[in-house]
Amino acid sequence: MAVAAHRPHYHLTPAERAEMAALYVEGRLTLAEIDRRFRVSHGVCREFARTRGLIRRGRSGPPQEIPACRVDGCARPGTWRAGSMGYCSAHRRRVYRHGEPGPAAIAAPTMPEHGTMARRRRGCHCPPCTAEGRAHASELRALRRERGLPPGDPRHGVYGYSGYGCRCRICTKAHATDNRDSYRRRHGRAA
Repeated sequence: MAVAAHRPHYHLTPAERAEMAALYVEGRLTLAEIDRRFRVSHGVCREFARTRGLIRRGRSGPPQEIPACRVDGCARPGTWRAGSMGYCSAHRRRVYRHGEPGPAAIAAPTMPEHGTMARRRRGCHCPPCTAEGRAHASELRALRRERGLPPGDPRHGVYGYSGYGCRCRICTKAHATDNRDSYRRRHGRAA
């Protein structure tokens, strides 16, 4: 028995599209049955249903109501995700971490204050956060220079000179060579 070839989605008539949606919403046919009946691939059928809001990503059964979170007083919707146990994402995370869902109202994480490294690490570029980031970088630079580099360390060279303040013969020579080369590149002179 020969199997009919799949049709591209753009070959479906508006009447066929409306019929597909009606059959699926009424729950009379699953997506697999619809794709066989209309000779479209399962992926085309799923995409058709998803773009019309008939299904959410990852679900192929008839559309269903999204349940509320199992915790009394929680206003967030639960999820269909496997292993969610009917909790919203915040309570599910708490169950996995602590073994119990906790209170109904879980406070949203707070942003750190401006002018702290925590806020700077989250990407804030306001003047107080930038100043704190510069101060922190300069403290780290001072610590690196204080510690120095042990002999035989592979970081000896240009980075040892500028990052660690090392003035050994290897670092000084590498720094001088790098300065000379960058000067020649900037001013268009050949080596």
